[in-house]
Amino acid sequence: MVDDSLAIGRAACLALAVIGNKAAIESLAWALVNSSDAIQQSAAEALAKIPAEGFQILEEGSQMDNLLVRRAVVSAWFALISPNHPNPRKISY
Repeated sequence: MVDDSLAIGRAACLALAVIGNKAAIESLAWALVNSSDAIQQSAAEALAKIPAEGFQILEEGSQMDNLLVRRAVVSAWFALISPNHPNPRKISY
């Protein structure tokens, strides 16, 4: 049951990234800050798929006091620059 709810949460985050409108992005930002570790990670990965607004939110998240949020952001950034990623990106620091 727990695995199902995590899969549903991950799918919801990815769906919100595809939708990409203001409400979807705000929902992902909320999930990044207020959800469980696994959903925070999924929200960060989804935000990384939205270059302009998503990257800005991830940058803000990287400066938060909440270490779980920062961990999710860093993990999403590493996924973006990984050589195994289909579209590796360079991120300016």
